[in-house]
Order: sequence, then structure tokens, then C-alpha cells
Amino acid sequence: EELEELDKWALTKLNALVADIRKAYNNYEFHMVSHAINDFCVVELSSFYLDILHTAEEQGITILSENFDIMCVPNMYWVDNAKDERELIDYVNHPLFHACWDTGHANRIYSDGIAPLRRVGNDLVCTHIDDNVGTVDLHQMPFMGTVPWANVMQTLKDIDYKGGFIYELSTAKRLPEELKKPAFEYAYKIA
Repeated sequence: EELEELDKWALTKLNALVADIRKAYNNYEFHMVSHAINDFCVVELSSFYLDILHTAEEQGITILSENFDIMCVPNMYWVDNAKDERELIDYVNHPLFHACWDTGHANRIYSDGIAPLRRVGNDLVCTHIDDNVGTVDLHQMPFMGTVPWANVMQTLKDIDYKGGFIYELSTAKRLPEELKKPAFEYAYKIA
């Protein structure tokens, strides 16, 4: 699989960091390990985020971090919980960096996605609406899975959510052609 340029850059920097850390350990220079990790986080990653945020400022766009469900992809980290998403937003600390909440992803990792949704709070500016049964990210229409919709909507009201709702559905791909229009009408009524 072909990696994006950004992924290639990140892996190159990470591999260099790992090599530096191994060299420091082999030479019993333990203090160099913490310095290398700190430099990577503070210099490399921070400058990367600053470049992105500078471009966002110039273009007048907002960057969102979405909660993912638990994924195991080698050499990658996904923000898969509200605590990490909150920490990332607080760390970046920029008026154009906020959260997107995916109801289906939250349903896969939380038995009750309400407290985590509250944790993201007023930094939530976009919501991906989809449902599942808590095991596979099916991207179903609301009320076709186990997302506690009444609780989700009440929590959004409680945190004074003003952002948009985006259906993230793949249900129609599996439907026969003659059922697609009624399915879209159903989705419209739910919205």
C-alpha cells in the first residue's frame, strides 16, 4: 500500500528516533533517551502542527480530531477515546483545532458514550451520525443499532452543541435499488 507523504515523513522521523534511542541505550547514555523523545515531541511534532495550524489560519479552516474506535495498525496511533482527544485538543490549544464525535465509534468502545461526550464538551464542532451494535462499525442509520440516541441528543443539548450533524452511512450500498429511496426518506425523517 502506498503511503501518503505525511505518513512517510512521520515514519522516517519515528525510525530515526528509535535508532537514536537504541544507540543511547547501547552506550548507557540513558539521559539521551529522554532528550531524544522530548526533542521529537516538542521540536518535530510541534513544528508540524504549527505548520498545519498556520495554513489553517491563512485559509480560514478548522481542523478536527475525530474519536476513532480501537484500531491496531502498526506504527500508527489513533485517538480512540475522549480522554486522549481532550488532551490532544488541550495540548494543541489553538482556536482552529477542535473535535468531531463519531457516534458509531463511541458505541464500539464505551458502554455509555455520554460521559466521554461531555468530556469533549464545547470543543465539539461536528458530529458523525451513525449506528451499530457495538462490535463492528457498520455505519447504519440511527435506531438500527444500540447507540443510546435519547441520551446522546440530551448530552448534546446539555453541552450546548451548535455544530453540524453529518450522516456517515453505508447502509444504502447494501440495499436493493427499489429500497434506496424509502431508506433515504427514512433517514431524512430521522434528521
